[in-house]
Formats: sequence, C-alpha cells, structure tokens
Amino acid sequence: MAGPARYSFIFSKVKAKESRLLSCEQLKSLLKAGNISELALQLAGTYYEEMFASEMEPEERERIIWEKDITLHKELIKHLKGREKKIVEMFLERYDLDKLKAILRVWFNKDKAGGVSWVSSDICFHFDTEKLPRAANINDFILLLKDTPYMKALVEAKSDFQQFNNLFYLEWALEKDYLKRTVSLIKTLPLSERAALMKIWGLEIDIANVSFILRTRKYYRGSKEFLQHHLISETGRIKKEDMQEAFLKDSSDLLEYFLSKLQIRSGEPSLLASSAGGEIEYLLFYILMQRARAALGGYPFSIAVVVAFLVLKYLETKNVISIFYSCLYGLDRTQKERLVIC
Repeated sequence: MAGPARYSFIFSKVKAKESRLLSCEQLKSLLKAGNISELALQLAGTYYEEMFASEMEPEERERIIWEKDITLHKELIKHLKGREKKIVEMFLERYDLDKLKAILRVWFNKDKAGGVSWVSSDICFHFDTEKLPRAANINDFILLLKDTPYMKALVEAKSDFQQFNNLFYLEWALEKDYLKRTVSLIKTLPLSERAALMKIWGLEIDIANVSFILRTRKYYRGSKEFLQHHLISETGRIKKEDMQEAFLKDSSDLLEYFLSKLQIRSGEPSLLASSAGGEIEYLLFYILMQRARAALGGYPFSIAVVVAFLVLKYLETKNVISIFYSCLYGLDRTQKERLVIC
C-alpha cells in the first residue's frame, strides 16, 4: 500500500467529499417527494441543487449532474501518479462507456430515440457525436472509433449484432471488454492493493454477469457454448460455472441460488422477499454499496479508498436520477422503492 505521506492529501480530499454523500436515510426521505418541486426543495443546499436551478428539459438536468460527477472525478485524478492514477482514470472511463452506449442507441433507433442524451464534452476519448449517430451502418460506426479501445470489442461482436439485429450483443461486448481491461490493470498493483480493490471490482463483474444471465434467459437466445463464450471469467464470489448453472435453473430458485453462492443467508438483507430478477440485481448492488462503504473506513492509505468513494458517488447519482424520473412520471412510493438502491 502507498505510504501515508504520498497520499495523505488525496485521502483528506476524499474524506471531505465523502461527508457530502447522501445518507441512506436522506435517500429514503427523497422517496416521499410527490413531484419535482418537492424533490427540488429536499435537495436544496446539496450537491444536486443545480438540477433545479432553472427551467430545462429532464435530459439536461441529468446531464448537468453527470458532468459535475466527471469534473469531481478529474479533480481527484490530478492528485494521483503512476499505476494508481491509471486505475482511477479507468474508473472514469465508465462515463465514456455510458456515453457510447447512449450514442449507439440513438444510431440504432434513428428518429425513435427521443429523450436520449449524453455528456457533450470529451471524457477520456473523443467521440464524433455528429457523425456517429448518422453512420450508415455498423462498419462505418466502428471505423469512427478507431482511436479508442472500444473498436476491438465492437468488431468482435459485429457478427452477432448483424445476425440478430440487436444492440444487446454490442453493449455487452463493450461492458465485458471494459471490465476485463480494468481487472488487467488492477493486477499490476501490489497484492494488498489488488485484494482491496477486487473486493469491489469482483462484485462489479458479478453484477454484470448476473445481468447478462437474466437478460439472456428472458429476451435472447442462449446455450452453454454461448454462455461459455460471453461470460466474464474474472469473477468475485460467483464463478463462471455457477453462472452457467444458474442459466438452467427455474426462476423461482434463482434468488436462493445466488444467495448461497454469495454466502448470504436468505434473511439478509430482509428487504428481499421474492426471486424476481430485478431483486437479484438489487441485492448485488446493495452488497456493492456495503463493500464500498467498508472500504472507505477499512483501507487507510490505499487507492481502494478513492475507488470506493467514486463507486458510491456513481451509485448515489443513479439513485437521485431514478428518483427524479419517478417523480416526473408520477410513480407511487412502492414503485419508487424498487428503483432505489440503499
């Protein structure tokens, strides 16, 4: 682990910013908001008050907060060097991945993609946001990404996309490539740093694999060979062979199966009462938040502290944006609770 003198400044900055994260109680309180005005009132004086500074389209409010998160992320990177800096830069790339997926959806759906937006400025790599949505075909789209790490992943998924005409294969290829590249970078760190980070990142991979399994079961073709090719091997607690077994199980058995693989008793957390696919993913995100919170307090002078904070910030922003849209569309309290991870 890095010495105290080297990282004392960055950790003091992270701790100061950590104090501004919303507590679980604050997030649950936001669920009481019946409309946007009430939500704006509750978020006055917080990190998110800029969302309501003036009248604007919903997508613009969302973009303001994501851009603020990216700025915060880049500010922390300025105080890092070497491998640790590269690790945090890789976590920043998550926002590029989200941006590229949004552009892909606009390109694929053409005029039917209203309400989709993305961060306007470059994050890690340059995307030609004028040409990409208007690309004539997938080959032209891919060529416009030749100076980015995303080109290779899309080339490998192109045949599946062309055969089934479904973005699922392109989006999963991008996600899988990003997660694997991050693991490769984490493996360059000293063992103690690596172990601390993989407690968080291993679960990120578990979440991605479970999401892939659930969507493949529900919407897409799948076989043992298909899963063998597409699943990510570098998992946390849930191994690749366990994921393949989960694919064959009845829906009613899935929650208990994943709980056993995660070595969690079915009573904890008690808020999960059925085996709906969304609740399995909720459970994993819940555990991810718990691990990130533990890392913030349990790994002094480790890069895991910085990463844990950034993971919590990313999840918090997703929570607030989910609550914002639930208010916008008039969802009731029960519906809102299913959207928020806390």
